[in-house]
Amino acid sequence: MVAYVAGRQYRAATLDGCRSVVADTGGRWSSTVVADIGGQRSPLRSAVGGRRRRRWSAMVRGGCRSPTVVADAGQGKTRNVFKQMAGDEVKLLGFWGSPYTLRVKWAHILKGIEYEYIEEDISNKSLMLLQYNPLYKKVPVLVHNGKPVVESFVIMEYIDETWKNSPLLPKDPFERAVSRFWGKFIDEKCVPLIIKMLLSTPDQKHKVAEEARESLKTLESSLSRRKPFYGGDSLGFMDIAVAWLGIWVPLIEKITNIKLMDDEYSPLLNAYFKDVLDVQVIKECVPPLDKLNSLALEEVFTSLNSEEKMKERIFANEPKRKLFKSGYNRHIEVNREQKTYSMARDEVTLLGFWGSPFTLRVKWALGIKGIEYEYFEEDLSNKSSMLLQSNPVYKKIPVLIHNGKSIAESLVIIEYIDETWKNHPLLSEDPFERAQSRFWAKFVDDKCVPTIFATFSSTLDQKDKAAKEARENLKLLESSLNPNNPFFGGKNLGFMDIVVAWLGIWAQLVEKIVHVKLLDDENTPLLNAWFKDVLEDQVIKACLPPLDKLLAHNKDFHDKLIAAKA
Repeated sequence: MVAYVAGRQYRAATLDGCRSVVADTGGRWSSTVVADIGGQRSPLRSAVGGRRRRRWSAMVRGGCRSPTVVADAGQGKTRNVFKQMAGDEVKLLGFWGSPYTLRVKWAHILKGIEYEYIEEDISNKSLMLLQYNPLYKKVPVLVHNGKPVVESFVIMEYIDETWKNSPLLPKDPFERAVSRFWGKFIDEKCVPLIIKMLLSTPDQKHKVAEEARESLKTLESSLSRRKPFYGGDSLGFMDIAVAWLGIWVPLIEKITNIKLMDDEYSPLLNAYFKDVLDVQVIKECVPPLDKLNSLALEEVFTSLNSEEKMKERIFANEPKRKLFKSGYNRHIEVNREQKTYSMARDEVTLLGFWGSPFTLRVKWALGIKGIEYEYFEEDLSNKSSMLLQSNPVYKKIPVLIHNGKSIAESLVIIEYIDETWKNHPLLSEDPFERAQSRFWAKFVDDKCVPTIFATFSSTLDQKDKAAKEARENLKLLESSLNPNNPFFGGKNLGFMDIVVAWLGIWAQLVEKIVHVKLLDDENTPLLNAWFKDVLEDQVIKACLPPLDKLLAHNKDFHDKLIAAKA
């Protein structure tokens, strides 16, 4: 919250329901800085002779702490930092030009979290980075009391769940799902097109630019005309997820000499970027534009002609997901078996495809929760008007429709179900364990799925290489299992179990169709045993299509893929 007194800007933050205000009066630091904590005024050590002091001693009232670093917002140097929980040690490993590092910095500032920032040399990564993020070896990495959390969106949710003041995500489960959906859209649609714009040859640039403009126009549709920010009246999750596009798009326009965003084509988004980039919290972390421009030019016009290297150096982006696509004759079937629990007057509809593993995930989540729902089978080669209306962005299944509100993307849907129906929690209450589950779920979709699909669809000369990568990823996934627990979620089926379980089925299909074994007791004994056990669970088994039907369908699909490559 920002307030103005005597013509000066003051910044206020809320900590666990307590209000804490820091003020600079008349261009000088006030002789006494006060914090209003739980309705009580608490004097802090004041500056002497107008000199600015970096640290202040804090008095605690009602479990809340007043600020430890004070700043003059009126002078454009806001450091609205608050003491975190006793004994907290927070470090951020980042790269100055990374938009994903920017996201995490903005989240820290909005929350008022004191942290140590460690700049990484991406071309010569530190042992600390390799130790804390051994899988991706990328920034950003948040280290909280010795525990590492990686991937910018995972970090942002961890921060939001650990430090409860100034929430980034809205309270409403549907609005949270919408924020997560658009966050994924930015990283899966907008970012790849930005990279393409930077690397395209002159004859390709205009085609890519048109795709980029369309993606930005789609992103604009998520903005409210009645609110200044995605988060409403104050900055939130989506604002810090998207704001950096307002920095990079003009740089790309300057480098390529092609306009992507203007007041004619995307007026609402264009105006939003101008406003959000003028917010002090956002401005103070943005690197100098000339430095960013030099970075982009260096990567494009010197030695980096690789999309993967561009992602690594500038965007630190994850591999794009390759999704399983297929079609089948459409029929409508209503699921009457899981009608055991539902809120009064709830209407729950699931649009899916019988052979889709992502539909299976949602069916399993609904089954564990005992939620009554109506199921509509989609023909993916002739999509229904209901699907096109419910998911106009991706036009894909699964889509959950709850009381007329549509939620798309399986991981987003599962979290929405868990936050809406509180019985049988799928995610742990502990923020770090929740972050771990989100990280590994993303690993499954970004690493395991593409490499297993590559094994399934590769020609003979490429199959062995793809299978080797798939086995390596499954071995890494195995490392997240606790041998003392029957499930990823502990003693009961949970989020990770329903995210991963279908891989055990797909591995069987790959073995039968392309004669490659991905799972065995020698290479992945723990994961292999877990798959055998989890696929015998009653909730899991109840939703599985007949194996012979899956085999016939995927054999036909495989033959078509190989024929197309011939």
